[in-house]
Amino acid sequence: MKSTQQIPRAWTENILNELTHDTAIYRIFSWKRFSEILAKNELILVNPDMWDDPFENFYLKADAYSGKDKVSLESLRKGCFGQCWTLNEDTDAMWRIYSPEKNGVRLKTTVGKLFRSVIEQQGILTDFSSYIGKVEYLTKEEIKTYHQQSFSQTMLGGQGTGFASMLLRKRTSFAHEAEVRVLASLSSEYLFEYEDGLYQVKIDFEDMFDEICLDPRLEIGRFEEMKTKLMQKTSVPIIQSDLYHFDFQPINLDI
Repeated sequence: MKSTQQIPRAWTENILNELTHDTAIYRIFSWKRFSEILAKNELILVNPDMWDDPFENFYLKADAYSGKDKVSLESLRKGCFGQCWTLNEDTDAMWRIYSPEKNGVRLKTTVGKLFRSVIEQQGILTDFSSYIGKVEYLTKEEIKTYHQQSFSQTMLGGQGTGFASMLLRKRTSFAHEAEVRVLASLSSEYLFEYEDGLYQVKIDFEDMFDEICLDPRLEIGRFEEMKTKLMQKTSVPIIQSDLYHFDFQPINLDI
């Protein structure tokens, strides 16, 4: 593992929007995807074209001009990859959205652990090859204003933080997600390897994750069965979310 001395700028400056190395973050995966992560020891960052909200990556799809000449942003757009996490430990909305089959798995790590894996994957390509930051939530009008006033400075000014900030903005409709994004930017010479829009990041599962949390809607017997099987494959602590578990006390009607 590379020491922090070898990556001083990325390690200290490319963590944005009030996050720290020790900030806990979470992500819910389908059982199938979780099983792949466990078996392959890898996370997958995806191209923003695959993100659902069209307002998230409109900067990269917009037409850009220098004078009367149209400037292609295709290589920049295709060279971006990201993965979304959350600061929310346990919410009803997140389980329902990201675990529709009621058998999802929530993984817990830290900003520092996730970011280090991406940095080491890239091998210190440039000071602004990778970032991690908390998403800022804006209204549609605020996003449009940002587009009009700051687009050229961000895209053409050569500032890595400006580029990263483009992908750390989202509409207020999604504020409940309390999202954190890890971002990687590759130069065009590497893009032929990632034409499918997927960027694989190798990890050490045991070192990366602090906790495995199974879906709160699992029957207790099913949870115990899944836990037993997982304990044969990993030493990471395994729990079940207690989001819907209540210890009702008897009601005394004689009061």
